[in-house]
Amino acid sequence: MRWFNFVGMGLLAFGIILNEWVYLHVSEQFDLPVVIGFAIYLVVALGLSLWGGPDTESD
Repeated sequence: MRWFNFVGMGLLAFGIILNEWVYLHVSEQFDLPVVIGFAIYLVVALGLSLWGGPDTESD
């Protein structure tokens, strides 16, 4: 695992907490930029946590 995988996992863990705030905000007043911003945040977090990168093993 690389450093950016750990950053992505940290972003996903923080996203669980952030998800509650976004849900409560959207349930009171629907705000499309908040929803789009959170979706972009999750895509970046998933991309970082799943990105494999180059192999470090030599043959």
